[in-house]
Amino acid sequence: MDLGKYSDYMVLPCGGVAYYDEPKFGMNYFCAQCETVVGSKETPNECVEEEQKWELIKLLGGKGWDYFAEPDEYF
Repeated sequence: MDLGKYSDYMVLPCGGVAYYDEPKFGMNYFCAQCETVVGSKETPNECVEEEQKWELIKLLGGKGWDYFAEPDEYF
């Protein structure tokens, strides 16, 4: 995926990349892999569970997930 054409994107814990797609979907991050709005009820359970795992790690004092890190930092 060519991320150069998007000015704002984030790397998700599930391995997806979401891009900010204001003109098309109205100020939301849209996941290119599962084709849903991030955080919506249509988000697959696997993605939600992975995000919850990282939130728990952060609550327990760990690093947590940096959504705006460069993709190479995690993959």
